[in-house]
Amino acid sequence: MQLYRDVLSGAGHEVDGFTDSSDAFLRFQNNPDRYDAIISDVMMQGMSGVQLAKKLKEINKNVQIFLMSAFEFNEDHHSDLKEIELKEFLQKPFHMQQLVAMIEKHIGQKAITYSPQIGSGVN
Repeated sequence: MQLYRDVLSGAGHEVDGFTDSSDAFLRFQNNPDRYDAIISDVMMQGMSGVQLAKKLKEINKNVQIFLMSAFEFNEDHHSDLKEIELKEFLQKPFHMQQLVAMIEKHIGQKAITYSPQIGSGVN
């Protein structure tokens, strides 16, 4: 998570990073207008990235959702991704410049929160 935060911060973005999806949710809930985008791993303990995105969209329907994973999505996830209005999906491994380009393509220089895989960092 620290690497992603450093790369995005180095590109001029304001980034909050969390290692726990519940902490990310609480921070977002307390200040939903602060965040333009959420970047989350799909596979997390407790609340998945998709579940987190659904909860955040209930609070602020305008927040943009970006997901990443080392695992591929299958057709079972299609309705979930449509519901959260997924902007882009990054398949791990990826180059850090892809992450920066993805964010700048959709939001430019705005505040971002990042909620990675809980407990073990992000691969």
